[in-house]
Amino acid sequence: FRSGEADIAIRHSLASERWPRVEARPLARVQMIPVIAPALATAGRPLDRPEDLLQHALLHEDNRALWEQWFAAAGVAPVKLERGAIFADGAMVLQATVRGSGVGLIDRDHALDDLAAGRLIQPFNVTVPYGAFFLVTRRFEALSQAARAFVDWVERSYPGAGRQPR
Repeated sequence: FRSGEADIAIRHSLASERWPRVEARPLARVQMIPVIAPALATAGRPLDRPEDLLQHALLHEDNRALWEQWFAAAGVAPVKLERGAIFADGAMVLQATVRGSGVGLIDRDHALDDLAAGRLIQPFNVTVPYGAFFLVTRRFEALSQAARAFVDWVERSYPGAGRQPR
């Protein structure tokens, strides 16, 4: 907001829910889930236990730590991952997963369409929290009409928007 060109932004944060000199409204809490293309899921041993995912390439966003957290949440003995493609963006992980390049750990909300369409399956119902998305602005009361319309549209698009994330 320093340049004065932006009225509003969407921000992801792992821990903070408040920042100096801005107001923030929660949009969605991020829950990461494992997803895999159906053809890849049937290409090896059956996926009966969470550790069975290790037979496939694991796709990572930013680093390998989140998969390690997921395996811990799934009750798998500590797993130290030293391989698997690292992508700079979750959308790239999602695209590679849909194409069958490996197993992705994806924001549940971002995977919903591909899950509903059958392009992906979620082999295990274990989630890992990964922060939340927020709308941020200097002052919501001072927004332009266009920015207010954007806020209204975004908040209608996210059922839990405007409430404190769970």
